[in-house]
Amino acid sequence: MEKQKNRSGSHGGEKVSLTEDDFNQIISILRKNPKYESMAEESLRQRLKKMVDESAFASPMDDRIFDRVFGKSKKNLLVLLQTLLPGAGIESVQQISNRTIVDGAHDKFGVYDVVCTTDKDDYVVVEAQKFSRGQSHNRWNYYLSDLVKRQLQEGEDYVKIRPAYCIVIFGEGENWKVPDPVRLREFLDAPLSVERSLLDVPLVSRKGTKFEGQYYMHFSYIDIYSLSSLGPMSNMIFVNLDKMTKEGSALVTKMDKLLFLFKKMPTIAEVPVDIVREFSGIVDDLALKRLDKSELQHYFVDMITAEDIDLILKERDRRHSEEREDWLKEHEDLVRKHESLVQENESLVQENEDLVQENEGLVQENEGLVQENESLVRKNEGLVQENEGLVQENESLVQEKESLVQENSNMRNSLMDLLSSHSSGSSKEVTIPREVIEKILKMGEPHPAAE
Repeated sequence: MEKQKNRSGSHGGEKVSLTEDDFNQIISILRKNPKYESMAEESLRQRLKKMVDESAFASPMDDRIFDRVFGKSKKNLLVLLQTLLPGAGIESVQQISNRTIVDGAHDKFGVYDVVCTTDKDDYVVVEAQKFSRGQSHNRWNYYLSDLVKRQLQEGEDYVKIRPAYCIVIFGEGENWKVPDPVRLREFLDAPLSVERSLLDVPLVSRKGTKFEGQYYMHFSYIDIYSLSSLGPMSNMIFVNLDKMTKEGSALVTKMDKLLFLFKKMPTIAEVPVDIVREFSGIVDDLALKRLDKSELQHYFVDMITAEDIDLILKERDRRHSEEREDWLKEHEDLVRKHESLVQENESLVQENEDLVQENEGLVQENEGLVQENESLVRKNEGLVQENEGLVQENESLVQEKESLVQENSNMRNSLMDLLSSHSSGSSKEVTIPREVIEKILKMGEPHPAAE
């Protein structure tokens, strides 16, 4: 494996070149992954060549490189923690453990842990994560809880518990989500907060805060009911490289410069002098020329695989974006339809109200007619009763008339008998009572004998 000088890179910018055997070894490792079995060798070779030609430094987000730079160097780990925890007063570290890396193209990418304690007896876990793996929040909570659990043996006093920090460095290109600000709030009651203006740390109010554009956030757990801090014992620090956009003269703070290295190292040939001055050990260990043959081969295997994963994730995000746009359009159509239905419903409600009022008027009118009908019924009942009286009176008159008719008939018969006797030659004078004559006259039937 040859070293290739780059004159423009006077600060660790020396590139490397791979031999034919190196290329073959890397391709052989990649072929162990079923994804690369059918891929043309020349295509892999061209991708490797381009990557080698453009790289002078390794990415600290790679598992092996992170282990090499921070897991195996207390000096670099101390610089990392002093930069990410500027107010914690850390002067030394003691590494406890780190994750074992399995060789080969089937490695798990994007997650690596370094667990250590500080001279303050604080416990710290650092995770560099390139890609989202799901259940991230649960894993971070587990890490943080494990740091607290490590500090005590069964029966020991809880007063011995020291602050615990879980530092998560997010990879570039992912839409990471920080924990719900209702459950977490900025760690304000510790010396760390004095750096807030320099670190662009957002204030987290009780109503929550959007974190757009923020690349560094420091939280401690709070009581979800009272929203009061549970103290500085459990702390989450989130560093989102995708939000770290500062370059050149904008790199003012030590944290700015360190995160610039994390984000840009694989793509730069020369590191600015002021960054080298502050992070010389890290810069030196990130130089590809410092890697041995095996480390270099596995690094480029990791980079090829990570590049493909990144393409897959970008394609996934593109599809999700298109699906979201389609969903938004459908949602907008549904909203418009809903608004139209709401207006139609309001119109129907108004129409119903008008009908209700009209019905109330008809009800009132009907009640008036009912009352009038009841009055007419009562009047009719009175007339019926009056008619019944008249009928009875008429029946009485009819009986009286029949009696008069019978009496008249009797009187006629009597009169006829008298007249008959007179006409038969009787010389006896016939005298007709006056009252009989008057009745005959009243009956309208005069008789010649009555004259």
